[in-house]
Amino acid sequence: MRRQRLSATVVILALMLSAACKPPASIQTEPGKRAYYAAQVLQRVAEVQNVAIQLSATNPPALAVDHARIIVQFCVSAAKVLKQADEGWAKVVLASWMETKALLPASVYQNAQLVTLFAVLDSLLQTFAGVTP
Repeated sequence: MRRQRLSATVVILALMLSAACKPPASIQTEPGKRAYYAAQVLQRVAEVQNVAIQLSATNPPALAVDHARIIVQFCVSAAKVLKQADEGWAKVVLASWMETKALLPASVYQNAQLVTLFAVLDSLLQTFAGVTP
């Protein structure tokens, strides 16, 4: 029951955040909008990276160092793509994210903080890549 409530909360939060991620009215051009969206995803990626590092630095670690390393490697790679690519970044980063998540064991998904951040990142990437969640 608790897990279902957490899942529902995460889904609602992710949908609200992805819907709220609209560029300000001052950004009118398509390249400007793409850059704005990329910056929003970059912020979420940085949050995931920071939380993974913090969780692996606790004593005892709330996230195994090897698992944090997988997440951080994705974040570093995604940041490079987001900073360099004008178009097509969403599908590239989404594919990389799906591969990264497949490498993580089920134990990683026991941490509510990571689960929430993962859901937000999933939602944003799927929205910008044009994938139906």
